[in-house]
Amino acid sequence: MMTNQFSEPARKDILSNEKALSRLKKLEVELNKQGLQGKHITHTLPAIFGNTREQCRIALDLSPNHYQKFIKIKPGEAKKNPGTVSLTIMIRLYIKHPEYWPIAQPAEIDIQKLDEKLPEWITPWQKGVISLLTGRSKSRGYAWLKGGLNNNPSPTMQILGYLTTLINSKEDKSEEFEEYLRDIIGPETEYREIQDIFNSLSWNSSDE
Repeated sequence: MMTNQFSEPARKDILSNEKALSRLKKLEVELNKQGLQGKHITHTLPAIFGNTREQCRIALDLSPNHYQKFIKIKPGEAKKNPGTVSLTIMIRLYIKHPEYWPIAQPAEIDIQKLDEKLPEWITPWQKGVISLLTGRSKSRGYAWLKGGLNNNPSPTMQILGYLTTLINSKEDKSEEFEEYLRDIIGPETEYREIQDIFNSLSWNSSDE
């Protein structure tokens, strides 16, 4: 069974680090204006969390090949590249909850349970929406529910791990989920000019 690091904040100290928090806010502004950029991975995140580039790559759980692809992204290029959405959402999650950095492994994920619980927090609910919440296409959600989770990018699994933590909590996490929709999913849809992500087929604005 994989452990759930989201339930045990790894970096509580960062919440009192004003310089790091200021840099996180600046990073959020840059994501909102020009999207994910290579420098965010090679320079910004390592500087904020006091990591080397390699430590940052490992913390984001990116393979060397994926890492090399993402660090080449220039300002504005991510907007038309749906392949950057999951990683961007994961980084936005760290902006709001830096205390969880780094996440080595996601929680044990029950995709069927997520699909049963999340409709209590999103109405109306549609099959496949769960994958849109992670930056993937709606068709991926159908595939997960039919055949399980296989061969998914690590940011996707980390996001599903975070959502699993919310639904498994003994406390009411509906407000935190609303924050996830408002402060993490919302800004990314605005940047990509997607009016209604939950009625879209994917994170490609042309699929609305």
